[in-house]
Amino acid sequence: MSKTRSLDSAEVQEQNKDAEIIAGFELQAQQFNQKQEEFSEFMERLKDNIDEKAAQFGYIPYYEATLRDREYRDIAQSSEHLQDIDPRRKKLIAVSPYIATHAKLPPQPKVEQQMYDDFAIDLAREAALAEEAQKNG
Repeated sequence: MSKTRSLDSAEVQEQNKDAEIIAGFELQAQQFNQKQEEFSEFMERLKDNIDEKAAQFGYIPYYEATLRDREYRDIAQSSEHLQDIDPRRKKLIAVSPYIATHAKLPPQPKVEQQMYDDFAIDLAREAALAEEAQKNG
């Protein structure tokens, strides 16, 4: 065609573009895989955030309770930590694990030596001595 300037004498030359097409598809596949990995990482972060919020919110699977049912959540979870409570509270386990872990106990009483001395006094003997002292005196 270049010599005769006619379409009839034109020759069509086919160039092999398969390598370029394959390279283009590979590039698209890599971009797709990268986007898919980014999306998976985003979903994992989102799932972790949801799990954290759910734990903070107080969802109780065995009672299907929510934060507004905090007392029920505490009742359900109170039996999980019975081994960690102090000896004064262990006596309350027979009543209820919830009471044992959440009851407000008064402070432990202080026992002074004076109390033991007062209990050691024999009141009958002291009364008899006081009665004899009144008669004698």
